[in-house]
Amino acid sequence: MSSSDRLDLEALAFSHDASSEGLPPIDEIVSSLSQLRGDLGHLFDLKSDEDQVVSSLFLVLMKLTQLLQWAPVEPSILPVELGAVESAHVTPEGTLIFFRNDGEIGTLDLSEFDNRDVLVEVVRDLTPKLKDILENPPKVEEPVIEEPEPEPEPVLEEPVTEEEAEVEEPIVEEPPVMDEPVIEMEPEEQIIEEPPEPLIPELPPVEKTVERPPVKKKKRKPKLKMKKPRARKVDLLWAILRGQRGDSLQEILEYRAKREEEERELLDDLKKHQVLKLEGQDGFVDRLKKVFKRSREKKQ
Repeated sequence: MSSSDRLDLEALAFSHDASSEGLPPIDEIVSSLSQLRGDLGHLFDLKSDEDQVVSSLFLVLMKLTQLLQWAPVEPSILPVELGAVESAHVTPEGTLIFFRNDGEIGTLDLSEFDNRDVLVEVVRDLTPKLKDILENPPKVEEPVIEEPEPEPEPVLEEPVTEEEAEVEEPIVEEPPVMDEPVIEMEPEEQIIEEPPEPLIPELPPVEKTVERPPVKKKKRKPKLKMKKPRARKVDLLWAILRGQRGDSLQEILEYRAKREEEERELLDDLKKHQVLKLEGQDGFVDRLKKVFKRSREKKQ
């Protein structure tokens, strides 16, 4: 548009007489404003009601976790701005997850005010599907839950105490008793008297040697080495506890003796100053403090 055309339009606008058209009456203007005010109030009410419906809708979606997995959203109802959508699902939190043909994954928050139109279309698409699933629920195999085998109770092993080894005495075999050989003596020949013959010198008798069996020497018994008994761990522990208990008892006795000696000294001081023989109560506390102070000074 040229500058001359603009100047012509401006001149035409200023030349138009606005007074030729009559203004509406004031009552009509006031009624239109009041009607506009009522419409605005009605819009605010509708907006609050819409927010309540949307919040209750999301509360219902939180309870339909399994059903929403079985009811996909029809991609054709989604806006073109989302691109070529292959499949879409709604999560219980109110998020629309859609998968595009090019492999990209997108999300859309249906709780936002700008996405209310998409929310209405999605709910309109899911309502009959959810109703059909409730009337004809699909068969779902229940997962087999394997019960864990009960763990065996731990067996408490009794403490093994070393028993003193029994000393077995070695069995000493007694030597077999050998029977002494019986020497059979030849019977003496009877001398038959015969007529005298020429004297023949008598030969000395031949001594027969008898072999005695060898006598086995007795084996000496081996000396048994006695093993010193080892002190058990339990005995050592008890010995330590007894020693500690004895030390603690000794300290208690010494402390009691010290306290008794202090009490005796205090009584002696009281008797010396004749505090116990006072008849009145005036000045008793002060004198008693002095006595305690003197006893402390003596100890220092």
